[in-house]
Amino acid sequence: MDGDTGPAATSYVYEYCLGDAHRAPACIAQTPVLEPGRFLRSVKWSPDGTALAAISESGAMEIHDMSPVVAAYYRGHHVPSAIGLPPALTVPHASTPLALAWYPHMRREAPETCCVVESVRDHPIQLRDSVTGYVRATYTARDDCDGLMSACALEFVTGGRFLAGVAGELALFDVQRPGLPLAQCRLEGVRGLVSCVAGMNCLAACATFAGHLGLVRSVGGLEPVAAWRVPGEHGGAAGITDLKWSGDFCLWAAQRRSRFLVAWDVRDLRSPVMTVERPAAPGNQRMQIDFDASKSHLVAGTIGGELLFCDTRTGEQHLVPVADDAVAAVAAHPYYPIVAVASGQRRFDGDECKNDCMKLFADHRVAPSEMTRLSQFMADCMSVGALRGFAHFSVHIRSREEIILRIHPPSTTTMPISSLTISEHVDKVQATEESRVLFQRVSGMERAPDLSDYALERDTGVNFLVAGYPRYKCPYVWLRTDHQRLIIPAEEGQDVEKDVPLKLESIDCWRLYDIRPWDVMVEVICTAVVPPPENPFAVDYTYFDKITIEERVVLTGALLEFLRRVYLRHYFFSDVVFADIRKLQNIHLFWKVTIHRKQHSHQATVKQPLLIRTPDYTAELGKCDLSQARDKTKNLQSQARELTDVIWGSQQTSNQGFMDQAEASVKEAAHGQEKDLHGNLT
Repeated sequence: MDGDTGPAATSYVYEYCLGDAHRAPACIAQTPVLEPGRFLRSVKWSPDGTALAAISESGAMEIHDMSPVVAAYYRGHHVPSAIGLPPALTVPHASTPLALAWYPHMRREAPETCCVVESVRDHPIQLRDSVTGYVRATYTARDDCDGLMSACALEFVTGGRFLAGVAGELALFDVQRPGLPLAQCRLEGVRGLVSCVAGMNCLAACATFAGHLGLVRSVGGLEPVAAWRVPGEHGGAAGITDLKWSGDFCLWAAQRRSRFLVAWDVRDLRSPVMTVERPAAPGNQRMQIDFDASKSHLVAGTIGGELLFCDTRTGEQHLVPVADDAVAAVAAHPYYPIVAVASGQRRFDGDECKNDCMKLFADHRVAPSEMTRLSQFMADCMSVGALRGFAHFSVHIRSREEIILRIHPPSTTTMPISSLTISEHVDKVQATEESRVLFQRVSGMERAPDLSDYALERDTGVNFLVAGYPRYKCPYVWLRTDHQRLIIPAEEGQDVEKDVPLKLESIDCWRLYDIRPWDVMVEVICTAVVPPPENPFAVDYTYFDKITIEERVVLTGALLEFLRRVYLRHYFFSDVVFADIRKLQNIHLFWKVTIHRKQHSHQATVKQPLLIRTPDYTAELGKCDLSQARDKTKNLQSQARELTDVIWGSQQTSNQGFMDQAEASVKEAAHGQEKDLHGNLT
């Protein structure tokens, strides 16, 4: 949620469905509009799932009665309209609340169990009634100088006891014995302020803002068990902001300034057993994680306003866009597929304002956010911008957000009439003379910055600017030259606006379908090139004559990958693209073999003396008769011939004389040995 200067905020509740891929998230609860600066830093479900406790940045603790939401979900499984979710109790504080924890045996029908322990900066820990808001008891941890220590983390363990992370120590309290802790200790090897605590039976884990973790046994007191830290490749010294257990002995940690969620089996702490990577690393904000009721799906927020679901058994991940700001707090219902989400962050003067909200939502199997899709679209544009050798156009990278699509000068200026298919998701459109002309978008959106220069204005080709600016959350195309020929004004007699994006069918469909840069290029090329080409992505094979053989191999390989993607889009010209793919494959392999032969020939033509050792068979041949000696000599000559073939391979004609000379020297040496042997035998 937004910070102190942020706008009004709204909180929501959604249900999710992990098994149905076709159900969209359904909002089943919504709070009234919150005041600026009241974004929620943390949310937690009560153990019975009928209440939701939240910590507000404004310094208040809120208790939301969730029994109507749970009852409505239980009756119909799908709530058609959002239920109002006003806070049933708001407890203001003079300072910032740091942590809270529900009493583990809380049941709605037993009012004496409806309580939470909370920690406020520079105040003792308090046990507060969650119905009336009254303080039932206080608990105090003190340092060596008898100074008050505020708890940054709270967690209940077994036997009605709870752990508090105070400064760099752990304190164990009994909820029935207010006052000083039962035990208090500093873990050896664990440095930094304790930021979070997670309990499992008699074992508890703690973590610090310095990236250290520790295990303690909480039976009878506090007994340190182990201490370790996050590996450097997974965050290193990044502060740990939340810990959660999934099943027996598996501990998960979330960090700030790190995109990794790391899990350890506490029975073997030598290395993590699993890591989950979020789309982007969060900032310094405390980020929560949680598990669903089955403990098989990890739920975490992202800074892009998305919710990450990860199946810890298979590693499968799904992202659900739920907010316009960072999702900092998540809490899964203990029994039902409902999750509470709090989004927002602190903002300062000049930061863009966005709505703060808390949401409970459903079904994560939906399309990624617009910003994620826009980033992927521009990444594809950058890959296309590195290609060369097209017959009808060329692409040049202007910046990380812009590419220039230059259509080669047309052969005529008559406007064409043809049909166009943008992608497999868009039906064919029978174009007329009017529909073949580019119309300007009159949406009143902000004009694109003037990116044209002197050289671009005087270019004889037709230049288009394809850009994906984050503030638009959608790609757009601007025409930079030849406006009078290609653009029809919105009204007759009106001047042509040069800085207004073009109205393209592919851009209109971008928010609904999987539109790629080559879909936009097809529409633009078929419009600007007269007459429309049979294959907009035709390859100019004469371009390869202008580059080196090594560059040909690299370029043809890149073109093959690009044309493969184009072919899989099932355009009306896919058969022609397939023919180009076959031809490029042959050319690519031919030039690759040529380079290999050239390198082999270069190694063989290095001027070095040819040293061939002829084995001395005299001792062996002396034991044989003359016929056997001649057979051995023939074998020696054949071995020498094979030796020269292995050394020289298939050489050029210029090396043939040197090869013959080498073979002759071998034969002469063998013949000399034969004569000596013959003399000895006779």
